[in-house]
Formats: sequence, structure tokens, C-alpha cells
Amino acid sequence: MADIAITTELQEIQNNLWGTNVRENIALALEKLQNLPEEPNTIQGSLKNSKLSLLKVSIQNMENTLQSRKDQLDRIKAKLEQVSGRTILQYGQCGDDVYYAICDDGEAALYGTGATYDYRTGIIFVTDVSSERSVFYKNINIKKITISDGITRVGNGLFEDCPNAEAVSLPSSLTEIGIGAFFISVNTSDIGHGLQQLTIPSTVKSLEAYAFCDTAITDVIIPFNVTTWESYVFSECKKLTTVRVESSLIGGFAFTSCTALTSLTISANCTKIGTCMLTYCSSLTEITYEGTKAQWDAIEKGTNWDSRHGADHEDVLSKIICSDGNWIFNEETKTWEEETA
Repeated sequence: MADIAITTELQEIQNNLWGTNVRENIALALEKLQNLPEEPNTIQGSLKNSKLSLLKVSIQNMENTLQSRKDQLDRIKAKLEQVSGRTILQYGQCGDDVYYAICDDGEAALYGTGATYDYRTGIIFVTDVSSERSVFYKNINIKKITISDGITRVGNGLFEDCPNAEAVSLPSSLTEIGIGAFFISVNTSDIGHGLQQLTIPSTVKSLEAYAFCDTAITDVIIPFNVTTWESYVFSECKKLTTVRVESSLIGGFAFTSCTALTSLTISANCTKIGTCMLTYCSSLTEITYEGTKAQWDAIEKGTNWDSRHGADHEDVLSKIICSDGNWIFNEETKTWEEETA
């Protein structure tokens, strides 16, 4: 029974070696190994020693891996400083094969391949997959973000609450933008509201919840290849005036409280519009749809998509301009009707 207990404890040590703070976990594992009880039985003792030896080798290999990663980061830092002529203030890792550097001119640059890590967002109604905040969280010194080709996903909360990061360059390799990736909370409103310029690459397929919520972008084009568009992606973007949607769908609450929005163009490719897409869009009086009236009528529309069939949100949308005529909102019947000559 003692041997079973020790085996279980050894397994527990090995399972818990890798975590957020790897070096701390290794130190705890070594301490725990030293405190394992002695075995009165020679056979059991030999078994324990054999397992201890294997585990120590495993720990040493992990230490070597950590040192190798550190050396790699040091080489990347030196090379970047040499090539750019800038001083790197902070550098490290933010994905299995993604590395970052923050330079003295305010640029945060990401290099590598694959996805960045997902971080905790703290957004209400969002189930976080991590308990850790991003290495960039609430960094007021970042002014520009450059993500190199090869990176495929900007993870959850990666640049959350970076209020002075006004521009981002996204690569053609990018396919996913995670939950709250560039989200700005009300707590930073007295400093800045993040992104002012945004070009979403045509390769992007997924826009996750709150990705650009409360940023200062003024215009945006949603590319054709987007097939996942979660809720509140552009909500609270108070300076957003112009939007073009080329994708086949629009997410729920997509433009909630975009009070400056005056131009919304939707391509004939769109077949689905989400719930409450335009809640509190108090400046949008018409939508331009690039298909026919019949095509518009066939679009699957979520509850209160136009914000004219729910609570009084003071919305003013009254016309859908189609390629062969218009749909007009009848204030008396509260329905959409084909405009007659």
C-alpha cells in the first residue's frame, strides 16, 4: 500500500510540473521528492529510487528546455535591436511559438507562427479559459501593434485595455480574432480608447465576442470569408461611422451603441442578421443592400434586428435601399413594406 501511495504521489508531481510558473512548479516538485517517505522494503525502495531517477531526469530536461527558450528569446531580442536600431524595453513569449517585443518607440511587435495564448478577459457573461491576464494588459505605453505573417490567431484578451494602441497591422496568415482581443473597458476612457485604424485581412474567418468593443475605430470592412461572428464585436464603438459587410452573416448586437454610425452597406452575400444588430444606433437612418428587394426579404433576421420592435431605443432606421427599389418602415403598423412610387 505504501508503494501505491508513493506511485500516486510521484504521478501527481509529474502531472503538475508544467503550469503558469514552470520554474516555481519545478522547485515545488523537487521539494516534494525530498520529502517522500523511506521504504522499509528493499524491492519497494528500489522501485521508488528508479522512479525518482526517471523523474529527476524529466525535471532536468524541463530546466534545459526553459533555458533554451530563454536563450532563444535573448537572441531574438539582440537581433531585433540590431535590425531596427531601437531599444527593446520588454520581450518574452505569448504563444507556443509566438514571441513579442515592446520597443522604446511604443511599438509592440509579435513574431512566430500559430496562435497566441488565450488570456482572461474579465468580461461579464464570458467564460474565460485562462486565469492569467495578458502580458500586454493595461499597457499605456503601447502605441502601435505589428503582428507578423505566420501568426494565425490573436488570442482572447491579448491587447485588452491598451488605450493608446491606435493602430494595428494584421497579417494575411490571420484566421481568428479572439474574445475581447482589442477590447477597451470604461476604466480607461479618460486615457484613450485604443484602435483608431483597423483593416481586417481577407483571410479572417472568425470574429469572437467583444473583439473590438469600445475601440475608437472610424470605419471597417468585414471580409467575405468571415463565417463566425459572435456577439458585441463592434459594440460601443462611439466613433464608428462607416461599415461595409461582405460576409454571409452579421452577429448579434454587432453595432450596439455605435451612436455615430451613419453608413452601413451590406453585400448580397449576406444571408443572416443577428439579434439586436443595431440597438442604440441613433444616427443610422438607412441601410444600403447590394441585392434585390426579394433577396433582402429572404435574409434570416434575428429578433429586433432593426431595433424597431423592442424597447424604445430612439433608433431612426427607416429605409433599406436595394438594387431594384426600397423597403420602408411604416411607423403606424411597425412593419417593413415595399416602397411604392
